[in-house]
Amino acid sequence: QASLSDLSLVTNYSTIGQDIKITYTSLREIMSTLTIDCSMQNNKVAVKDLLLLVPELDTIEIIHKNKNRLATFNLIAKGNLNQLNIKQFYFKTLQSSIDTKGQLRFVTNPDKLYFDLTFNRIQTGASDLEAILPDSTLPVSIQLPAELHAKGNYKGTLSDFRSSINMSSSIGSAFIHADMKNIQKEVPSYNIAVQTHSFDLGKLLYQSRIGIVNGAVDIKGSGFKLDNASVNIHTDIKSLVVNAYNYHNIDLNGSIKNGLIDAEGEVADSNLNFTLLAKVNLNKESEFYDLKLNLSGADLHRLKITEKNIMVSANTDLHLTGDPTQNINGHISCRNILVIQDDKRYKEDSLVLVSINEPGKNNVKLNSSMFAASFDGNIDVLSVSDAITNHFNRYFHLTEMTHPFYGKLFYHHLRTINL
Repeated sequence: QASLSDLSLVTNYSTIGQDIKITYTSLREIMSTLTIDCSMQNNKVAVKDLLLLVPELDTIEIIHKNKNRLATFNLIAKGNLNQLNIKQFYFKTLQSSIDTKGQLRFVTNPDKLYFDLTFNRIQTGASDLEAILPDSTLPVSIQLPAELHAKGNYKGTLSDFRSSINMSSSIGSAFIHADMKNIQKEVPSYNIAVQTHSFDLGKLLYQSRIGIVNGAVDIKGSGFKLDNASVNIHTDIKSLVVNAYNYHNIDLNGSIKNGLIDAEGEVADSNLNFTLLAKVNLNKESEFYDLKLNLSGADLHRLKITEKNIMVSANTDLHLTGDPTQNINGHISCRNILVIQDDKRYKEDSLVLVSINEPGKNNVKLNSSMFAASFDGNIDVLSVSDAITNHFNRYFHLTEMTHPFYGKLFYHHLRTINL
């Protein structure tokens, strides 16, 4: 049996050592018999010193970007490579730090490597993360919070684990729990719960029209690809700011299975009330979109959609088939339409829009109790509203022109119905 005590390593940049004791039976069996008992305080390690020992690490993007970085750490641990008990591991670089404790098992076997860690405190922020992490790991559509504090735990392997994170930041707070299995296999399974409190979703997503969200999202299922995903989603949004209006009581339940989406939702806000049923098939050459929207009432002025005092209610059915980028067909119908402007009521029994698509040409028919219209040309049902507005603006200038529809010229037949 051999042992080494009070080990230390000092370079121009790094200091590693203090109370370290290592024992093993022989060099031949060092990996299977190695035991460690250490108490290391205020140690310093420079990445450039690490590269002197293992130059190949410079090819790793995160190591290369931080080759001039210096980090400090404390480590109090005891055990062997099959079970290493960590009383404290503290690591700091720049203004970011992590303080954790727990246990590692099967350290030398990546397939069996097991973590049982408690994160007492994690502290970081946008400037540190942008300086430390490779550019390829930072999504351009995400704005990192200036300050972020978190605590939580991780228990399991790299493939199967449970983890909880309680996070507070300069853009709000969130709690995340994840139960993941078979992550490294073709069809992983997952159960993820997210809760937010005063969380500025718009700042995170660079979306100025979106503001603070309070609510919860639960996602349970398996598979990440369209052809193998089987997922159930439930959202319970207490409040969400959009366009400076704070919407309340948004519930949405949905499922995804083999490219088929079923969803139902309800909004019970004081100025917006509706229920929604939807079924969608995203599989190529079998696409369809069915939707039923029962709008009990919407106060467009209080919702900050319009400056005029307008309230609307209607029942809408939508059925479309085909690829929406190429040859979509179907109809959209609105019934029991009621518009109230400045206490004056406008009622419309029905408004039906039908689209028939052929290669290079479409026929769109619009029927209501007041008028009927037929439009032919290279135009689809999803863009007919803007196209009609643009067309009549050429003669009457009813509104500001929307974006031009190049290549979508059409002619129309309009017939009014005498009441």
